Amino acid sequence: PCSASILLTHPNAFYSKAVNKVLPFTGAAMRVMNKFPEIASINLPLMPNTKGLELVTGMKMSVAKYAKCGERGYNLERALDVKFGVSAKDDTLPKRLTDELQDPSDPKSRVPLERMKKVYYNARGWTKDGTPSSRTLKKLKIEEKK
Repeated sequence: PCSASILLTHPNAFYSKAVNKVLPFTGAAMRVMNKFPEIASINLPLMPNTKGLELVTGMKMSVAKYAKCGERGYNLERALDVKFGVSAKDDTLPKRLTDELQDPSDPKSRVPLERMKKVYYNARGWTKDGTPSSRTLKKLKIEEKK
């Protein structure tokens, strides 16, 4: 079983509580790594995926390169989706999350999807309509041939 399932099946264990205390602080570290990927030019023993990708492709792989591969793949997929007509209006959640209160005693507990989409698109380097910006595509070397 994966480590996440252990955290879910044992939510009150000391290790689950420790992860829950540390996790909120990882966002800042990830933002720094995304902005300056060269600082993560190492392999982490707890991330065997980087070593696995290195063995499969023959490319020297670090955490930074691994993250860049994922970002590139995700943006390439979205760019292709956009070509086939996908837009921000298609990025939605089930009505039970957006229309119903998550906590009946809290009137503000509806999922603020539109606000979340703005933040997400900005973090991805996409336009407000959910399209990867030309700057993002250029940075990732995904350029449209004309």
